[in-house]
Amino acid sequence: MFDGIDIVFDNIANKLHVVYSRGTAGYPDHLTHYYALRSDNTWGEYKQVSDYGSYYTPPTVSFSQNRVHVSYEERGVAKSRDKYLNAWQNPETVASSFAEHKIHAHSSKLLYFYAEPQQGFYLDIYVRQRDLNGSSWSSPFLLHEVDAFVPAAANTSDSKTHIVYYGGLGDIYYRNYNGSTWSTESTIGTGGLGFSLISSTSNDLYVTWVGNDDFIKYLQYDAVPLAPQNLVAQAYTEPNGTTHPKLTWDIANEPDVIIKDDAYDIQRRLIFNYGVGSTWTSVDFVDGDLTEYIDYELSGVYQEAHTAQYKIRVRDYNNHYSDFSSIVSINFSRMNKISSGIQSYDYNLEQNYPNPFNPTTQISYSIKSAGVVTLKAYDMLGNEVANLVDERKEPGNYSVTFDAGNLPSGIYIYKITANDFTSSRKLMLIK
Repeated sequence: MFDGIDIVFDNIANKLHVVYSRGTAGYPDHLTHYYALRSDNTWGEYKQVSDYGSYYTPPTVSFSQNRVHVSYEERGVAKSRDKYLNAWQNPETVASSFAEHKIHAHSSKLLYFYAEPQQGFYLDIYVRQRDLNGSSWSSPFLLHEVDAFVPAAANTSDSKTHIVYYGGLGDIYYRNYNGSTWSTESTIGTGGLGFSLISSTSNDLYVTWVGNDDFIKYLQYDAVPLAPQNLVAQAYTEPNGTTHPKLTWDIANEPDVIIKDDAYDIQRRLIFNYGVGSTWTSVDFVDGDLTEYIDYELSGVYQEAHTAQYKIRVRDYNNHYSDFSSIVSINFSRMNKISSGIQSYDYNLEQNYPNPFNPTTQISYSIKSAGVVTLKAYDMLGNEVANLVDERKEPGNYSVTFDAGNLPSGIYIYKITANDFTSSRKLMLIK
């Protein structure tokens, strides 16, 4: 006579752990047994976990790093027993309950749920906890009073354990545990007939229960997706030698994320070598690879001190956006900006780099239309100290070196004039 079975897949050890109760029908001689289905598809590691039991308290099983955890009843008390690596530890008494029980491993704690009989044939539901590798159980924490079933439990990626359970009036209740405290009890369904189940993936939750109208009820908690992982920025070189920032990341491994390009929101901001940058803006990511993006608008990777920063997020079917990934950075040359495959320029005077400097610094500028360009440096009294450029230039990006080796330390001004465009900036010489 078998009475109760539980099974769990251990993605750490790559095994299935199975426990079951077996004994004589109608007699309190049921024993708890354990088997493992190993990665080579063979059964083994058998163990008789208990020495004496009863026929109405099925065992349960859970796992954590290097451990298998089993709950069972023996001689009217709720017990647990761990298998650490290949060695079974001594049994531990958890509570004096002889009703339902369930063991469940949170990311840092081992939880033991059990029903404590009360006068009038009512059951109160309690939970105790201990460290995963410990042996000292906490005092009981009351989850629900009066006629409730031991909860079903599931873990989520945010290191929480979520439980659902049936209350005596037909309601389905919910709580979560973050490793130190339990949330308050909330009602998530009505019209139940005695039990409920919960499952999870990522941070989403799925709950089912049997309703008193003979229908199976289903409820989902749709959490925001997890942020994309392992975002990396690197250089991509075209056959013509032009380089661009290239992003790669891990594809979103969630069932309710739209697996197409418009599920991803890639944002970029630019930081120039003089500290002024742009705000975060979304880039045009259309018909792209779902795990990479090449930013053809920026080029000259690793050539200059300007920096492009990127971050990425993803959305699910219900338009819930994840948090952004970590920020990655890559250097680029603003002097070689490409837009839609056509070289284009504008009037611009960059801040010199480095700044402060001694005794040389680089000044970069852009010219939109052909014409005579002058670039001169002045002291704070307006006296010209250097004539850096004075000639006709075609549209393009240019750079000139200012050597101030013969000048004293101080603040100077450099000014550009090109057609109707004029601009000036300050620089600092420190010797």
